[in-house]
This record gives sequence, C-alpha cells and structure tokens, in this order.
Amino acid sequence: SRLSDFDRHSQRERNNDRTDRDDQTDRERTSSPRINPNERLTYESYLSNLRLEFVNVWGREPYEHQLTSCARIISPFEAVDDPPCVLKCEATGNGKSLFELATFTMFGQLSICIVPLITLASQQAILAASRVRRVYGPVFFYHLDMNKDPCQIQRILQKIDLCRSNRNVSVILFSSPEVLVDTKLPWRASF
Repeated sequence: SRLSDFDRHSQRERNNDRTDRDDQTDRERTSSPRINPNERLTYESYLSNLRLEFVNVWGREPYEHQLTSCARIISPFEAVDDPPCVLKCEATGNGKSLFELATFTMFGQLSICIVPLITLASQQAILAASRVRRVYGPVFFYHLDMNKDPCQIQRILQKIDLCRSNRNVSVILFSSPEVLVDTKLPWRASF
C-alpha cells in the first residue's frame, strides 16, 4: 500500500530520532560563520552572515525580500522586547514559506506558525523537514491539526520538552487557530 506524505514524513522522523545521536557533530562538520563578540558588527556584515546562514541551513541563496525581512525580525539592531511584525505579500513561488521557516530555524527552540490553510501548511512542514540541514541540531516539524492521536500528541510534547532543555533542538509547530484554543487538546498548557 502507498504511504501518504504524512506517513512518509512520520517514518522519516522516526529514522531521524534514531540518528540524532550520530548527528551531534553536524555543527562541527558544517561550519557556519560566527559573529565575533569583540568585533563591531555592522548591518552589512550582519546581512552577509545571515545570507550565509540561509545557504548553510536551506542550501539556497535567499531572495532579497527574504533576507531583509528575516534580518528585521532577528536583528541584533532591533529591540528584543518589541519584535517587529512583518506582513509578507509575494506571488506564489517567491519564497514566503522559506522566510518564516528560515527565521524559525535560526531562532531555534520552539516556534509556532498559525496558518489558515491546513493543507498548505502540512505540505510546507513535509517539504521543510525534507530540505532543512542540521547545522545547529535536529529540527522537528509537526502540524497540530493532523496529530490528534494520544501517542502522536505525547511524542510532540516530548519534543517540546526536549527543545526546552536542549538549545540545539528546534521544534516548529504549524496549527490552525481552532486547534490552539481547543481545550480538549493539551497544546495551550504546553506553551
């Protein structure tokens, strides 16, 4: 029988769980540019480092709008207490999803993307999981609307706990607004 995209993704994730221990040295093998804390950081050098991160993590050169939007959100030049909002309006295929996924991946730990179109987000989660490179550690993608089984929920909660205790682990959750506010599911208590 043919496996659905979600089943293939889940199977790939189980295989990834087994190899996480082997992947601990990915950071050493894939050297990313690091900002020297003693060196004065300019906005231009920051953009250059960010461009290299896109290439290292996603294997492709970013569009200019992706680079500048991502830089605005995770910039050391912006106040952390008041993160900016970014509205992306681009034609289909111009990299809106890579912008959000790259930002989440570079931030690390737990990120939540609220999406109105469930099927589009599930496709993005599957595609992202297949493309992301493990530069800083494992990255796990889940779509909460598609994970309502108690075993699946428990696995996601364990990954959320893992990313809280290990800064090198990233969990990116896609969800519709309805699932986040559903009191029968444990998500609200987890955030």
